[in-house]
Amino acid sequence: MAAQPKLVGLLLLLLLIAASVVVINGEAKEGCQERCGDVSIPYPFGTNEHCFLSSKFLVTYDNSSNPPKLLLMGGNVPVLNISPEGELLILNHVGHDCGTSSGSVDSSYSYNSQLTSGWFNISSTRNKFTMVGCDTSAWIKGLIGEEIYRSGCMSLCDNISDVQNGSCSGNGCCHVPIPPGLSAINLTMGSFYNYSGIWKFDPCGYAFVVEESYFNFSSNHLQDLKTVKKMSMVFDWAFGNDTCQVEDVINNQTYHACKGNTTCYRRKTGWGYLCNCLEGFQGNPYLDPGCQDINECDEDHSNLNKCEYPKTCVNIPGNHTCSCPMWYHGHGKTDGERCTLNHLQMIHAAIG
Repeated sequence: MAAQPKLVGLLLLLLLIAASVVVINGEAKEGCQERCGDVSIPYPFGTNEHCFLSSKFLVTYDNSSNPPKLLLMGGNVPVLNISPEGELLILNHVGHDCGTSSGSVDSSYSYNSQLTSGWFNISSTRNKFTMVGCDTSAWIKGLIGEEIYRSGCMSLCDNISDVQNGSCSGNGCCHVPIPPGLSAINLTMGSFYNYSGIWKFDPCGYAFVVEESYFNFSSNHLQDLKTVKKMSMVFDWAFGNDTCQVEDVINNQTYHACKGNTTCYRRKTGWGYLCNCLEGFQGNPYLDPGCQDINECDEDHSNLNKCEYPKTCVNIPGNHTCSCPMWYHGHGKTDGERCTLNHLQMIHAAIG
């Protein structure tokens, strides 16, 4: 039971890490549910057709649990965090394969994960396919677009002394990277001898796609992971396979989901697009009328006021200007040309 509290503690820490609020604030559409428990529901996600931009972004909530659960696409995938920057933190199943001291199968669990390809993919930069065990092989079969992808690894060890904490090089643990664009996956596990020779210190093998920073292998996991049913995993989300200029043949125009004072950009992984507020603006870039100007001169945003003399700050759309006092020249900004004493002007003034 020792591993589960540690994993839960790490998960809570992940949920406390927030993105910068001056770039994008998570906002729900007006009149729509803003959160489920501790999870915010920013547009384009929503709980009904009035609240989401597309049915692909449907989330539902389960009030029968305490705290309530937010579920993706009306299914059974618990959502822990929705980032408007294009990420979803979810709980994913842990597969297992267990044997007995006599070498027979005790229990086994594998799983399928069906996502809408091109809208939700398994993050290739945040996750790894990981397997734990000393008599274990595991592999995944998935889709990248319409192409089948297969990968896996195996781990063998005869003694607990062979296992090195923090290492997933094939003794007690192995992992492989996730390729960009991987969506639907099927996880399968196997054992060579059903753990009969190592049952005392390793009765099971485990496999899962997990957020890389969430899981740090320890020899204790050979025993303790049997009580862990799910771990955190990151989905990437974007607007399908579209570009920032989507052709509307019927109305003979181009469009995208980004509203006013925003910029449209392709995902680094090369599929779909996302929206972001322009510098100096904040809000939800998918909601009309778009992102709103940040008043850097306001006391609430004093950390953004770059004026050497803060009271000279004048707000302009997306930025602010500063000025220098008498006998000084320059732009008056701490991150640029500061105010400099104009000795010549002072001399001229002094001699009339």
